[in-house]
Amino acid sequence: MTSEWKQAIRDKRKFAVQFAKDSSLKNFKLKRKYRNIATRERRKAIKPYWYRKSEELKSKPSDFFNTFKPFIGTKAKDTNPTCLKSEDGEVEKDQTVVAELLAGHFNTVAAYIGGNHITSLTENDQRNHSSVKAVEGGYKGNKFDFKEFNKEEVQCSLKSLNVRESYGWDVTAPPTLLQGVAEGIAPSLTRLYNNCTDLGEWPAEWTPVFKEGDRQDKLNYRPMKSLICVDKIFEHLVNKEKTTHYDPALCQRMTAYRKQHSCETTLLMLIEDWKLAVDRKDNMFCRLEL
Repeated sequence: MTSEWKQAIRDKRKFAVQFAKDSSLKNFKLKRKYRNIATRERRKAIKPYWYRKSEELKSKPSDFFNTFKPFIGTKAKDTNPTCLKSEDGEVEKDQTVVAELLAGHFNTVAAYIGGNHITSLTENDQRNHSSVKAVEGGYKGNKFDFKEFNKEEVQCSLKSLNVRESYGWDVTAPPTLLQGVAEGIAPSLTRLYNNCTDLGEWPAEWTPVFKEGDRQDKLNYRPMKSLICVDKIFEHLVNKEKTTHYDPALCQRMTAYRKQHSCETTLLMLIEDWKLAVDRKDNMFCRLEL
């Protein structure tokens, strides 16, 4: 800690106490001024400190953890097992039973959105819906089938992984590691991905996340999935095939989930259309749905 930083801390505390006794505008400005000075001096002092420590650790790397330990957060993950109430009101502590209760809830939580009759609808019941007919009429004959992935595109996806993004729960396979061994694991991953598209299945894990309320009520939990790098590559390859096939057939005014089509491009297009309509003195009609 430098002498300037120490003095700034003393001044900061002095004027904080002064403001606590007399909450005038003058004292508030003084408190804010010396708080900012203390923050600035802290930043100025920390930078050379870490440079100096880095040089010292080069000769004694075993002290790395002890040096950085005080600056590592102590907030630990909650390791207490999840307990839920069953249908008969009994508290279930067996984690296998708890997992089955949550899986059953997550699989049916959206079943009745739109009314109780939704669960009894079949595909044939929607054949005559106007939206379904419009889609079928517009894209009739536009059939899509997955093509087999090849080793080269899997290897290219591995090498283009973003090392700054989160890599999920699998800390043993970070993006930097997968990039380094891309050539060696590409054939195995290619076979895995092709088998998954043939079977129409992909192994997935989810984590129940508590939101609020009673921790023993399954209705207060939401499923969360954290994709690992292998999942992300598969998702990228599948998305690439589907968008390459369907994007040319989609209406250019459809902007959801499309590359280079966003809310921003939609607003720009609308503004230009409105400006053109004003120049032509055309009538305009706008409907907002809230």
